[in-house]
Amino acid sequence: MVVTLYKSPTTSGGVIQQWTTPQNVYATDNAVATAGNGLSNSYAGFGFTAPEVFLCSAINGFEVSCEAKNSGTSGNNRLDVWLIKGGVKQSTTLTNAQSWTTTTDAAKVCGSSSDTAGVVWTANDVIDPGFGIYCTMVTVSGTRNLLVDQLRLRVYVTPPSFLDVFPGEGDASIPGYVMRAKKCAVCSTRAYYAHHYSSPQRLLNPSRCPHCSSAISYVCKAHQANPVVPANHTWSFVEPATTVFWNRFMELEPV
Repeated sequence: MVVTLYKSPTTSGGVIQQWTTPQNVYATDNAVATAGNGLSNSYAGFGFTAPEVFLCSAINGFEVSCEAKNSGTSGNNRLDVWLIKGGVKQSTTLTNAQSWTTTTDAAKVCGSSSDTAGVVWTANDVIDPGFGIYCTMVTVSGTRNLLVDQLRLRVYVTPPSFLDVFPGEGDASIPGYVMRAKKCAVCSTRAYYAHHYSSPQRLLNPSRCPHCSSAISYVCKAHQANPVVPANHTWSFVEPATTVFWNRFMELEPV
């Protein structure tokens, strides 16, 4: 399992907007959004991309970091956070709702690496512009406001067993990880294995390691079930003169 970098929202109020100066949560700069008891605000525009959340991988959990403080010393304010899927607020809050009781700025995290708020997510759901968070401030005691300096979100995902990366499209950038060609199971030499197509209907699968000639079994995930080039092949690259498709079979390794 890997985790994305924290990202801040870039839009406010797509579902609801009740906080004062809500745009001030975009950066940690001591300019704050003011949330009163029972008031809510939604945020979106986190800007996650396909390489970051691995299209077709499992989405395991979400964490929201909130940097905030109380407007006075005699108060206890809690922030409840829901996820927004396709522009719709989901019914269950993220776990580990955090509270603030002092005027000292502090960043606290709700959710977890396994918290999906009871919803099944796909990478497309997270990339969607309608994906976001819905925040409500709840006063537990006192009459103080919550002053929110910054909100950030990150996503925990399970990458596929390998990534299909095609020449001309560039390698995905995964913070904390590098992508390398998979190793031959026999000689442990890293190599690129290519799939050649004499036509869009035929798959010619190389079957031996170019270094030790051992049989290999690396097969393009998109073609395991049916050796036909799908019309919507992710990151497809066509060499016009020969209509050859190339896959470089990669794996993730921690930096």
